Amino acid sequence: MASYCLEIRSIPFKRLVLYLIGSGFACLVFPVQAALIQYQAIDLPDTTPGQDLWQYHYSVNDHTFAANTGFTLYFDPVLYANLQDPPPAVNADWDILVTQPKPLLSFEGIYDALALNNNPSLDNVFQLSFVWLGTQAPGSQAFEIYDAGFNIIASGNTQLKTSTVPAPAAFWLLLSGLGLLTQVRLNPAKPHQFYFPRQG
Repeated sequence: MASYCLEIRSIPFKRLVLYLIGSGFACLVFPVQAALIQYQAIDLPDTTPGQDLWQYHYSVNDHTFAANTGFTLYFDPVLYANLQDPPPAVNADWDILVTQPKPLLSFEGIYDALALNNNPSLDNVFQLSFVWLGTQAPGSQAFEIYDAGFNIIASGNTQLKTSTVPAPAAFWLLLSGLGLLTQVRLNPAKPHQFYFPRQG
């Protein structure tokens, strides 16, 4: 197995620090926007014998909605029934629509949230109760985000909401840069060589 060498020559300390700070600031000011919809599944008291009643609480992050745009959540007809209709109101900035799953037609149920204004408030919880047909607790769902022409501009799966707050990307960038800076700073007069294995 051969190896190849990456040589990093000495960079003035102050300049390197400025590069790292500038890169970190850019990550904070210009983040990559990837919509995130998180959920909590809450087991409710059953009101009808034989029907397992649950409720989802959704929070939406990392996306700015314009008027007449929105998102849709999908409910598998094998796992969900009797979606709450009419659904609970969120706030004056949103119009909520629900359609029921149809297992005989293999149609998914939907929870659709349409923004009525630009930059609508996301401070309130989006919620919906339903009858759960699965054997374990309800989990992740598919979602889509659409523009004013109802074109899909993003999609993904809801994620379980946890109490931990992930560190921002800029933090990890700065941390990695400081680690490299420490290595270079130890011997600024000597080029630093790093060897990496290479298949060959």
